Amino acid sequence: ERENIALVLDSSPSCQRMAKLYSKMAFLSAKLGCLDIYLAPNAFVTHKYNIRTGEYDVIFDKDDDKNSIVLGLDKLHNFFKNRVVLFFGDWDGERYILPASNHNELHWFHSEFSYDEDDWSTSVLKDYHGAIYGCSTREDLISVIKTIR
Repeated sequence: ERENIALVLDSSPSCQRMAKLYSKMAFLSAKLGCLDIYLAPNAFVTHKYNIRTGEYDVIFDKDDDKNSIVLGLDKLHNFFKNRVVLFFGDWDGERYILPASNHNELHWFHSEFSYDEDDWSTSVLKDYHGAIYGCSTREDLISVIKTIR
């Protein structure tokens, strides 16, 4: 049975300016019912949206799941295997995003990415095996979605 697409939203403070767009996406995605929605600050998966309650349920509890957290099961690259993942976030957590692209179909909607950059960020992408899109506005998102199949 095919699993739903995973919509993963970086909820860290560095993505605060994107929070309004992310919350609208999560709300509309939940209505469609074809996506599993997760919060993952800096690519640490912490919560999953519960469509029945309309709330985010904790996945890893700091007290009850210490062993899982120590083993790194909450990190993006360990949590998802063979999934289509739509990750919305910035550079924070890239050390978990890059390996996640090895065993998932990863689409990274990056709030600060530009192909014109000539700095460390573009050199990091040599280890990335997914698609990356500059996406910092609603208009960017609409434009990118039109190009994805």
